Amino acid sequence: MVLVAPGADGDRGCGPTVTSEATYSLTNYTTYARMPPMKLAIDAGRCAGHGRCYAMAPGLLEPDELGFVAERGTTVDVPAGSEQAARDAAAWCPEAAIDVES
Repeated sequence: MVLVAPGADGDRGCGPTVTSEATYSLTNYTTYARMPPMKLAIDAGRCAGHGRCYAMAPGLLEPDELGFVAERGTTVDVPAGSEQAARDAAAWCPEAAIDVES
């Protein structure tokens, strides 16, 4: 088996640097810190009850009995996998009452 070092034969250098068949270095890898969970801050004073937010993120935001988002005036933790729905809810709010915090 022949191992090729980055830069040889068109390799872009995006992987381990091979120094021999038995050893290699992981110096080309980047360590990423775990991102804190995303949160939505919902401003009760700006929420006008249009309902677009809970239509865009139905599992995350719910309406109250008056049609406002039930979570208004609070900060909501966004579960993993629901980040895009949370961004969509904030983007579709015509009153800009939802801030995405990450």
